[in-house]
Amino acid sequence: MPNLLPRWVRENFRVKAGMLLLAILLWFLVVTEKVFEETLTIPIVVSGIPAGTIPATALPTEATVRFHGRAKELMRLRFVNTPHVQVNFSSLYRGQVVRLKPESVIIPGGSNVTVIDIIQPDSIFTELAEYQATNVPIDLEFEATFSPGYTLHGKPEISPSQCVVSGPVNAVSKIKSIHSEPVTLKDLNRTTEIKTKLIQPPGYNLTIDPLEVLAVLRVERIGERELVDVSVNIKSQPAHGIAIIEPMNVKTLFKGSVSTLATLESNKIKAWVDCAEITDESQDWLTVHVEVPEGAELSSIIPSRLRVTIRK
Repeated sequence: MPNLLPRWVRENFRVKAGMLLLAILLWFLVVTEKVFEETLTIPIVVSGIPAGTIPATALPTEATVRFHGRAKELMRLRFVNTPHVQVNFSSLYRGQVVRLKPESVIIPGGSNVTVIDIIQPDSIFTELAEYQATNVPIDLEFEATFSPGYTLHGKPEISPSQCVVSGPVNAVSKIKSIHSEPVTLKDLNRTTEIKTKLIQPPGYNLTIDPLEVLAVLRVERIGERELVDVSVNIKSQPAHGIAIIEPMNVKTLFKGSVSTLATLESNKIKAWVDCAEITDESQDWLTVHVEVPEGAELSSIIPSRLRVTIRK
């Protein structure tokens, strides 16, 4: 392959290259000794927040600062010894405006530069609030469909069942529960475990722990159970006499998960008729009402209406 460099370059190449590098070095030394002004964006570091308090509004995280000094010192600021604006809240009261001054800029490593001014922000508003951490319940947001013949037994079991919300007291006190991200489940026919993330509540400086929960949906077969001899009570006895119903017991049929049905007992089912439903003296039949246990569904009541007699 032919040499593409001209002859005058190839002759004494090492000497010429060394002289070029020396010239560049001398130029660099001269330039870096010159004095310049440079504007840098540097972090704001907050410290000394009084115990039991927390910032209630957003604080700026960066400041634009103008520096004066030799070029090599300014390069150190940019690439090696990064300065920062120090704001100490320990001696401040709540709601005080802190003016940012050149002496607030901390330059590590003893760089020989001067802070001309802080361009922006020129001040920080220190709105502090009492810190609070409290437990709130977790609401699982889910939608589930089940295979034919199956249903959900009880409510989903959430672990943990509560979430710790911490932050400014005014914001924390408004939060009554934490919601999960919506979950959609289809054609369930067995117990299912899911992990879901919690939704961060709105508001500055609020945190939640944990960030996700485990939910267990217990799915069981649907069954039916008949309960006989369920006693019927009388509500709202009439003022002009005593109501007597006939018969005094009914038979009920419930539908639900097999575990729910197994807990049902005739003597624990609440059933009643209400004499306040009598609209005229000729009425002698009242509808039977039944309090349906949680997780069950009432299929039928036999008989569903009872004869009522008013004895004066």
